[in-house]
Amino acid sequence: MERRSLNLSVRVLVYPEGGGVIAHGLEMDLLGYGADEPAAKADLVRQIESKIFFAASKIDPGMIYFPAPADLFRRWESARKQQLRGMRDSLMPDRGDDSFLNPMHRGGIPGFGVEKAL
Repeated sequence: MERRSLNLSVRVLVYPEGGGVIAHGLEMDLLGYGADEPAAKADLVRQIESKIFFAASKIDPGMIYFPAPADLFRRWESARKQQLRGMRDSLMPDRGDDSFLNPMHRGGIPGFGVEKAL
């Protein structure tokens, strides 16, 4: 049997809900639930694995990606910018502009991944 690999990049929006935490995989519109962030992320990984295995069983890789609603992507982008501003403020307290938040600014930020890893 031929073995194939699949490289995925999934942005994860983590937020509290109903006394627990949700880890929302935006590119697949999958939810992981848990009492805390690590548990929610672990559940999301299981959901992603299940979806991939199902798509593989149907021999249809197009089933893997199903994006979440656009407002969730906007929330993720806003959280990412807020995180980067916090990094800027701690590393460069005298820098007042947000030009570095645009990854295309001066060729990008070498070696800096903007997506939160699971």
